[in-house]
Amino acid sequence: MKVILDPALFLTREPGRLSSEEDAELIRIINDAVRVCRQPRHQVVAAGPYWKRLQQELVRPLERVGSQELRAGLDTLRSLAYLQSLPVPAAGSRKKVWGVRQLFGWPELGSGWLELMESLLVGCVLLGEPLLLLVRHFEGRNQRTHATGRCELVEKTRWRLYVQVTGQPPCTIPCVRSPRNLSVEWTQRFDERLPAQSDRARFPFCPPENWWRRHIEPFRTMQSKPAWVDARGNGWVRPATGGGRHWDVFIAEPKLAETIGLDQLNIVQWEVRPDGLVGDIHHVPTEKRGRLASTAGWSCD
Repeated sequence: MKVILDPALFLTREPGRLSSEEDAELIRIINDAVRVCRQPRHQVVAAGPYWKRLQQELVRPLERVGSQELRAGLDTLRSLAYLQSLPVPAAGSRKKVWGVRQLFGWPELGSGWLELMESLLVGCVLLGEPLLLLVRHFEGRNQRTHATGRCELVEKTRWRLYVQVTGQPPCTIPCVRSPRNLSVEWTQRFDERLPAQSDRARFPFCPPENWWRRHIEPFRTMQSKPAWVDARGNGWVRPATGGGRHWDVFIAEPKLAETIGLDQLNIVQWEVRPDGLVGDIHHVPTEKRGRLASTAGWSCD
């Protein structure tokens, strides 16, 4: 698996300066990238003008202002790179790319990256190996925030790229930002904190069939709040109160609500350091405890 690094991974808000908060944010982003790149048989692509510009223009200036921990993460990421030459399309070959302009024609990234990344992606496709793109999310680039009061839903607006080159089958390139996106594939589009059946969740989020297709609506307004919608039609809402470690889940199926005893549940979210209760009941209001069935739960099968 060839891993392509998004140049935006290394962007700072102000060139030559880094606050402690931004340093901590970048440490988290780079550490997530390292964990992805260390997966078995993953190789970071370090090819030609792309890698040279990435290092000179973005990585080295970041090393000069970053903390020791951040510099160590950047060193580790660089050590995982695989230097290689990429093939070029034959004369007269046709190539098509989808989604690339949204990411690399983004003004904040700077000029020239769109053409450079298009060339890189085409060369990687010609290798004939699986690809993935390690991305960073920015509002107006590849994410959009929907908020009602204190309830927010962050929509990922680009979760796959598509490249087609003459003589090669169409190539789908997942956009990922953490190992969670690899172990639970549908989180490439949906919130990583949603509990999955693979988490052994008692109340898992069941992704819609063909969740990756753009015509699938991943969220809608429920109870006047933006909600992720699962295959059952249930709405998963970020809570306005309660410390943010759970989901407010609104059950759409009357029969399911009757079986469980409640039509709204508070379900423990997935976290980087799970406590073993992912996808279980977080809390039940005192006045509702007697109505919850002790064997309540559901499966995505």
